[in-house]
Amino acid sequence: MNDELGVAVKRGEPLPIATYEPRLTRGLGARERAGWTIKLTGISAGSELPGEPEIAAGVDAAEKHLPAVDGLPGAAFLILHAGTEALWGILGWWQLDILYQRTLRAALGTTSFELVPPDGPTACVWELLVVDHERRSWVEHVLSHPDSPDYPTYIADSGWPVKR
Repeated sequence: MNDELGVAVKRGEPLPIATYEPRLTRGLGARERAGWTIKLTGISAGSELPGEPEIAAGVDAAEKHLPAVDGLPGAAFLILHAGTEALWGILGWWQLDILYQRTLRAALGTTSFELVPPDGPTACVWELLVVDHERRSWVEHVLSHPDSPDYPTYIADSGWPVKR
């Protein structure tokens, strides 16, 4: 029995979930806050990406969790995922070669984001596609050129739409 899921999962038996299908994923631009450039990506389990109210609330919530910029250009990303059980915000920021991450959640139909506790979920398979893209883009545009990191190209590299 998996206590967290509340279901019995036995080896060799089908999982109690729907078959994986790609979700609508698009870059939503970037916003400047408190010395940070926050790169935005939207994901939807339905046909509508998060709109301006969700973006504004997500950026406001993200700003509360970003540290003070300390000498390096502040480069962060925020994934806003209109999922089946909540509106999720996956905030990540880079400090050299280290990714820091916070997971935010708002109940469906609201934009009241709260920080998910450390023992809660961090990201789903659709969000991790975006995190993987962000890592690859950071390596390509910033870490591979430490003498001349290209932050503007990193911010502009949305990598979407991609079906995976």
